Amino acid sequence: MTRQASAAIQLQALGTLLNILSADEGDESSTQFGEALSAIQLTTGVEDDQINRAISKRNIILSAGGTLIVDLYDFVGFDVGAGDGRDGVGQTLALNELVWIIAVLKAGSAGTLKMGAEGSAAAFNSPFDGRDDAAIITRATANNPGILFLFCPSTEGYTITDATNHLLKFEAASGSCTFNLHFVGRTNP
Repeated sequence: MTRQASAAIQLQALGTLLNILSADEGDESSTQFGEALSAIQLTTGVEDDQINRAISKRNIILSAGGTLIVDLYDFVGFDVGAGDGRDGVGQTLALNELVWIIAVLKAGSAGTLKMGAEGSAAAFNSPFDGRDDAAIITRATANNPGILFLFCPSTEGYTITDATNHLLKFEAASGSCTFNLHFVGRTNP
């Protein structure tokens, strides 16, 4: 069996800040801000800028105070429709490195989505500088989603170790959350 994977990321966040100094005289100044990245390409493999595994789950609903613990090593308890711990094409999953995580909190969600290390000795803490209790948050508005995005394309990626560095926690704080999760990584032979 041969498994192949590829992905592209296009990220553009640009804007203009306009300061109208005098509405009567038309005096104004402006400045540009942001970043436009060219398309980031990832190909099949286990080295820099390569991936070989991916899994996504959509429309996850957590009520206020609810939590979801994701086992990033083998995704036990995480069923995307192909069976527990299997990716979207039915293959069992066992990640050694995570290249990206995208969590999209849907527009109109009432709560704050918190993503972070789960707090135990098995907490996934690679992107949090080894802290077992660190987290990042996002909030959506009525019109726009909230997005959490971690990306590390180097060969090391975000290291995952079964039993000691693999549990990632999502929590709905102060209201219910509906969100999508996307994990892309590598399984080393």
